[in-house]
Amino acid sequence: MRVFKLSKYLSQFGWQPIILTAEQNTFVVQDDNLLDELPENVIIHRTRPNLTQNLIAYIRHLLRKGNTDPHTGTHRSLKASQLYTTFRSIRNFLSQAFYLPDDFIGWRKIANKHIAEIIQDYKIDLILSSSPPHSIHLAAFDIKKKYNIPWIADFRDPWSLQFDIIKPLTPLHRFIGEYYEKKIVSNADAILNVSPTMSEYLLRKYPFLKQNKVITFVNGYDNQDFHVYQNRKKDNSKFIITYVGTFYLRQSPITFYDGVAQFLLKNPTAKNRFLVQIVGKSQNDYEEYPSKIGITDNVLQIGFVPHQQLGQYLANSDVLLLLVYGQKNKYNYVYTGKLFEYLPWRKPILLLSHQGVCTDFIIQHKIG
Repeated sequence: MRVFKLSKYLSQFGWQPIILTAEQNTFVVQDDNLLDELPENVIIHRTRPNLTQNLIAYIRHLLRKGNTDPHTGTHRSLKASQLYTTFRSIRNFLSQAFYLPDDFIGWRKIANKHIAEIIQDYKIDLILSSSPPHSIHLAAFDIKKKYNIPWIADFRDPWSLQFDIIKPLTPLHRFIGEYYEKKIVSNADAILNVSPTMSEYLLRKYPFLKQNKVITFVNGYDNQDFHVYQNRKKDNSKFIITYVGTFYLRQSPITFYDGVAQFLLKNPTAKNRFLVQIVGKSQNDYEEYPSKIGITDNVLQIGFVPHQQLGQYLANSDVLLLLVYGQKNKYNYVYTGKLFEYLPWRKPILLLSHQGVCTDFIIQHKIG
């Protein structure tokens, strides 16, 4: 969304965005309606995905699709769910072991081939690369080195900082990751970060960086996304908590679901008046958890909806749920994107998190 909205609005400031990206049709969900928001002058060049990433994504897509009933959206079998979980674990291990800095690294050569054509057709004044995946920056580094075009490296998530959360397999893996990061920040003409704490971290780690080279560019929300729905609750018969997005990896809803189960056990009369809406697709084990603890009737799994339709769910909510990673370090540095999706609705936010920039932001603005 960050890159998409930049592409949407840069033209208002005298820039013509030319996007180089990969053709990718193996995601479980895809919102093609968003492309309609881009101005006509935005040019998109799509390359083939690198073979490794395409194969991984395709197998993942088959496993998830094969375990989902197309009519009900429910999962067909525990065996298929376990198979997908096993594949996901193997994939994560192989990715960490052999693909550095990530399993999109094969796209680096593909991008270099296509950029030569773009350079011939257009006068390129500036390169902007945005990560993750962090291997995107290595492709931009090649372009900078070959054509000497000014380059901005944008970090939506930390790079080496995450090694305290997702431990590298060996000291060599850590060394290589930090080597690549240093290479990027040394050669980029400017570095964008999404929070002040991320900028401060890079300046501490790399004292040779000039302070004016490291820029904090916080996310926001697009006012045009929120003018369709009136911000008032239509269903007053239920108290509704809504979560928008995906539960994945270490961003787990288990603690929240356990809390809901305890609340309903202590307050049985609330069962008919309390509802949790989950708008988005998540890992199978997370989607199945409410039935395991007996709160299925109070958790409505809506599934994926186009971004333009989110407003009808957010407007008809009492509280908006925000869950961030379980590790203490991660959200000391990064705002979760959905925080900004929630802001214009002026609904109280229920945040489950360690101390960090999200917590500080919500407390500072008294919106929790």
